[in-house]
Amino acid sequence: YMTEKIWLALSRGSIPIYIGSDSIDEMLPVKNSYVDLRKYDTIEALATELREIATNETRYDEYTSWRYAHPSAWSDGFRLLLRVMSSDIKVGICSILQKGESEYMKAAPLGGCEHNWNVFGMPHAKIPAVGKPTNPLDHLHKLCDEPTQACYKFKHPEYKFIPAPAVAARINAAAT
Repeated sequence: YMTEKIWLALSRGSIPIYIGSDSIDEMLPVKNSYVDLRKYDTIEALATELREIATNETRYDEYTSWRYAHPSAWSDGFRLLLRVMSSDIKVGICSILQKGESEYMKAAPLGGCEHNWNVFGMPHAKIPAVGKPTNPLDHLHKLCDEPTQACYKFKHPEYKFIPAPAVAARINAAAT
Protein backbone atom coordinates (compact mmCIF):
# COMPACT_ATOMS: atom_id res chain seq x y z
CA TYR A 1 0.00 0.00 0.00
CA MET A 2 1.14 3.52 -0.80
CA THR A 3 -0.72 6.69 -0.03
CA GLU A 4 -2.15 8.78 -2.83
CA LYS A 5 -0.59 11.95 -1.46
CA ILE A 6 2.64 11.58 -3.41
CA TRP A 7 0.68 11.33 -6.66
CA LEU A 8 -1.42 14.34 -5.70
CA ALA A 9 1.78 16.33 -5.14
CA LEU A 10 3.11 15.28 -8.55
CA SER A 11 -0.19 16.13 -10.24
CA ARG A 12 -0.03 19.64 -8.78
CA GLY A 13 3.47 20.33 -10.06
CA SER A 14 5.36 19.71 -6.81
CA ILE A 15 8.52 17.71 -6.30
CA PRO A 16 7.55 15.46 -3.39
CA ILE A 17 9.93 14.58 -0.59
CA TYR A 18 9.35 10.91 0.14
CA ILE A 19 10.34 8.29 2.67
CA GLY A 20 8.80 4.85 2.69
CA SER A 21 8.54 1.78 0.50
CA ASP A 22 11.48 0.74 -1.66
CA SER A 23 9.04 -0.13 -4.44
CA ILE A 24 7.99 3.51 -4.91
CA ASP A 25 10.09 3.74 -8.09
CA GLU A 26 7.70 1.25 -9.72
CA MET A 27 4.76 3.56 -9.04
CA LEU A 28 6.22 6.95 -9.96
CA PRO A 29 6.91 8.24 -13.46
CA VAL A 30 10.72 8.18 -13.22
CA LYS A 31 13.27 7.76 -10.46
CA ASN A 32 14.17 11.46 -10.44
CA SER A 33 10.58 12.73 -10.02
CA TYR A 34 10.87 12.98 -6.23
CA VAL A 35 13.43 13.60 -3.49
CA ASP A 36 14.14 10.34 -1.68
CA LEU A 37 14.72 11.27 1.96
CA ARG A 38 16.52 7.97 2.57
CA LYS A 39 19.44 9.13 0.40
CA TYR A 40 20.48 11.87 2.84
CA ASP A 41 22.49 11.18 5.96
CA THR A 42 22.12 14.68 7.39
CA ILE A 43 19.63 17.49 7.29
CA GLU A 44 22.39 19.66 5.89
CA ALA A 45 22.76 17.36 2.87
CA LEU A 46 19.00 17.45 2.29
CA ALA A 47 18.90 21.23 2.71
CA THR A 48 21.74 21.59 0.20
CA GLU A 49 19.84 19.47 -2.34
CA LEU A 50 16.56 21.35 -1.80
CA ARG A 51 18.32 24.70 -2.07
CA GLU A 52 20.00 23.53 -5.29
CA ILE A 53 16.64 22.44 -6.76
CA ALA A 54 15.05 25.75 -5.76
CA THR A 55 17.83 27.96 -7.13
CA ASN A 56 19.31 26.08 -10.08
CA GLU A 57 17.01 25.79 -13.09
CA THR A 58 18.99 22.90 -14.57
CA ARG A 59 18.74 20.95 -11.32
CA TYR A 60 15.01 21.73 -11.06
CA ASP A 61 14.53 20.52 -14.64
CA GLU A 62 16.13 17.17 -13.71
CA TYR A 63 13.20 16.56 -11.35
CA THR A 64 10.45 17.90 -13.62
CA SER A 65 11.49 16.97 -17.17
CA TRP A 66 9.43 13.78 -16.96
CA ARG A 67 6.32 15.96 -17.34
CA TYR A 68 7.34 16.82 -20.90
CA ALA A 69 8.45 13.33 -21.88
CA HIS A 70 6.27 10.94 -23.82
CA PRO A 71 4.28 8.72 -21.41
CA SER A 72 6.10 5.69 -22.81
CA ALA A 73 9.15 6.97 -20.87
CA TRP A 74 7.23 6.69 -17.58
CA SER A 75 7.26 3.53 -15.50
CA ASP A 76 4.65 0.89 -16.34
CA GLY A 77 3.29 1.09 -12.81
CA PHE A 78 2.72 4.84 -13.01
CA ARG A 79 0.98 4.57 -16.38
CA LEU A 80 -1.27 1.81 -15.03
CA LEU A 81 -2.09 3.88 -11.95
CA LEU A 82 -3.05 6.85 -14.10
CA ARG A 83 -5.27 4.71 -16.26
CA VAL A 84 -6.98 2.98 -13.33
CA MET A 85 -7.30 6.06 -11.15
CA SER A 86 -8.71 8.23 -13.92
CA SER A 87 -11.72 5.99 -14.39
CA ASP A 88 -12.00 4.41 -10.94
CA ILE A 89 -12.05 7.67 -9.01
CA LYS A 90 -14.95 9.12 -11.00
CA VAL A 91 -17.02 5.93 -10.82
CA GLY A 92 -16.15 5.24 -7.19
CA ILE A 93 -16.87 8.72 -5.89
CA CYS A 94 -20.22 8.91 -7.70
CA SER A 95 -21.26 5.54 -6.33
CA ILE A 96 -20.25 6.38 -2.77
CA LEU A 97 -22.04 9.72 -2.92
CA GLN A 98 -25.19 8.11 -4.28
CA LYS A 99 -25.35 5.10 -1.94
CA GLY A 100 -23.58 6.37 1.16
CA GLU A 101 -22.87 4.26 4.25
CA SER A 102 -25.85 2.01 3.65
CA GLU A 103 -23.83 0.19 1.00
CA TYR A 104 -20.29 1.36 1.69
CA MET A 105 -19.43 0.57 5.28
CA LYS A 106 -16.50 2.27 6.92
CA ALA A 107 -13.28 0.38 6.37
CA ALA A 108 -11.86 -1.63 9.23
CA PRO A 109 -8.44 -0.48 10.41
CA LEU A 110 -5.62 -2.23 8.63
CA GLY A 111 -2.68 -3.76 10.40
CA GLY A 112 0.29 -1.64 11.28
CA CYS A 113 3.01 -0.56 8.93
CA GLU A 114 6.63 -1.54 9.22
CA HIS A 115 8.58 1.56 10.13
CA ASN A 116 12.23 0.61 10.09
CA TRP A 117 13.83 3.34 8.00
CA ASN A 118 16.42 5.94 8.83
CA VAL A 119 15.95 9.68 8.72
CA PHE A 120 19.18 11.66 8.36
CA GLY A 121 21.16 8.53 9.26
CA MET A 122 19.23 7.90 12.48
CA PRO A 123 16.60 5.20 13.06
CA HIS A 124 13.29 7.05 13.04
CA ALA A 125 12.28 5.54 16.39
CA LYS A 126 15.22 7.31 18.07
CA ILE A 127 14.24 10.75 16.81
CA PRO A 128 12.82 12.69 19.74
CA ALA A 129 9.20 13.67 19.47
CA VAL A 130 8.70 17.39 19.14
CA GLY A 131 5.52 19.40 19.12
CA LYS A 132 4.15 20.76 15.89
CA PRO A 133 4.68 24.52 15.84
CA THR A 134 1.63 26.61 15.10
CA ASN A 135 3.69 29.53 13.85
CA PRO A 136 7.10 29.49 12.12
CA LEU A 137 8.27 32.21 14.50
CA ASP A 138 7.98 29.71 17.37
CA HIS A 139 11.48 28.61 16.32
CA LEU A 140 12.93 31.95 15.26
CA HIS A 141 14.05 35.19 16.85
CA LYS A 142 13.19 38.18 14.64
CA LEU A 143 16.11 40.61 14.82
CA CYS A 144 14.99 43.30 12.36
CA ASP A 145 12.14 44.24 10.05
CA GLU A 146 13.81 43.35 6.75
CA PRO A 147 12.67 40.13 5.04
CA THR A 148 16.20 38.74 4.82
CA GLN A 149 17.66 35.66 6.41
CA ALA A 150 20.05 37.85 8.40
CA CYS A 151 17.03 39.11 10.37
CA TYR A 152 16.18 35.65 11.71
CA LYS A 153 18.12 33.46 14.08
CA PHE A 154 17.03 30.11 15.43
CA LYS A 155 16.06 29.95 19.07
CA HIS A 156 17.80 26.57 19.04
CA PRO A 157 21.14 27.03 17.25
CA GLU A 158 21.57 23.29 16.79
CA TYR A 159 19.03 23.63 13.94
CA LYS A 160 21.17 24.53 10.97
CA PHE A 161 18.47 25.47 8.48
CA ILE A 162 18.79 28.94 7.00
CA PRO A 163 15.53 30.29 5.55
CA ALA A 164 15.67 31.48 1.98
CA PRO A 165 14.67 35.12 1.42
CA ALA A 166 11.25 34.15 0.06
CA VAL A 167 10.59 32.05 3.17
CA ALA A 168 11.77 34.85 5.42
CA ALA A 169 9.41 37.24 3.62
CA ARG A 170 6.47 34.88 4.20
CA ILE A 171 7.45 34.49 7.86
CA ASN A 172 7.69 38.26 8.21
CA ALA A 173 4.26 38.73 6.56
CA ALA A 174 2.69 36.08 8.80
CA ALA A 175 4.06 37.76 11.91
CA THR A 176 2.51 41.13 11.10
